Amino acid sequence: MYTKQYSKVFFVISAIFYIVIMLYLLFFKSIGVQGFSFNPFGFILDIFNGQSFEVFANILFFIPLGMIYSFYKMNPKKVAVFSLIILILIETIQYVFKLGFFDISDIETNLMGICIGYILFKYVFFKHRIK
Repeated sequence: MYTKQYSKVFFVISAIFYIVIMLYLLFFKSIGVQGFSFNPFGFILDIFNGQSFEVFANILFFIPLGMIYSFYKMNPKKVAVFSLIILILIETIQYVFKLGFFDISDIETNLMGICIGYILFKYVFFKHRIK
């Protein structure tokens, strides 16, 4: 059976590029903005109010993080718990340092993206090894 292998250098460079973009999007695009929303159904309301781009962007931007977790063969429960802690920390930092909103629906959509990326690349697409 033929198995395509990806180099660690390609993986590391891609991961660094992704992380730099995510740091900008999470912490530097909304400097001076502060607020919070504890509505767990906020993303559903956003979709119905014509703001679906942000909801789907929140999901799509976190799919690569799920992929990174799958490369490291992390247990699905650990991925979910670790991701939830990190996402709550990110949202808290955004609120405390006036870098954006603490939004429960952002945590939910970001976690959805991580889970989708993890599942897709661990169980569906990712049959390759990193050498």
